[in-house]
Order: sequence, then C-alpha cells, then structure tokens
Amino acid sequence: MKSKLKTIAYPDIGDGISRPYKGNKSRFFKLLVRDGSFSLMRVELLAESEADALKYGRARWPDSAVELAK
Repeated sequence: MKSKLKTIAYPDIGDGISRPYKGNKSRFFKLLVRDGSFSLMRVELLAESEADALKYGRARWPDSAVELAK
C-alpha cells in the first residue's frame, strides 16, 4: 500500500547547507536558538568550524537568532 503522505521539499536542508559533508572532519558545537514562537533552545550540531556551525544553524532555523553557546 502506498503512503498518502506528501513529501515536503526542503531546498535549504542538506549536505554543506545545514550539515557537514559526509567524511569531513567535524566536531560538535553548542548553539542557542531564540525565536518568538518557542522558548530558548540549546542544540548541538556537527560542524567543521564555529562559522560553519552558525551557518548550519541559520539554515535550519532561518527566522531565529542563532548564536554560539559559551
């Protein structure tokens, strides 16, 4: 039986956009994500550098304030 659920296309999600390419040397970075529709969220993302971690976080939550956690 085929599923009746429709797949939603996410053009801004994928390798190099919201996560590192498979096989790249990366480590976990802690981010704080703030948005008016939900409370402060702390997440850990794999990234090659701090700049890449911020880029991946902003790609996943484009309308939110994303910053590195101390």
